[in-house]
Amino acid sequence: MPSGDNSFYVNGVTLNNDYGEFIGTELVEMTRRVFPLSGKREDTFIAGLSMGGFGALRNGLKYADTFGYIASLSGALHILDEDAMEIGGETHI
Repeated sequence: MPSGDNSFYVNGVTLNNDYGEFIGTELVEMTRRVFPLSGKREDTFIAGLSMGGFGALRNGLKYADTFGYIASLSGALHILDEDAMEIGGETHI
């Protein structure tokens, strides 16, 4: 499981904190090169617990061409909380 510090697995506003891009593209590409994994979307899953559940849902949707399945386990989802702070420069709708 890759570390996301406290980034919620989204790209940070400061330099070299591209956690979302790392999870959504780089990590998938690297694991496919190193291990005998399928390159098919329907064989590629993303999941996370708590903060990682938020990151899995967010990155699974953002990189929908990569991930065929998403699991958010007890995800830190505050999409209806109007007081939710910005995460990585992104705001909720």
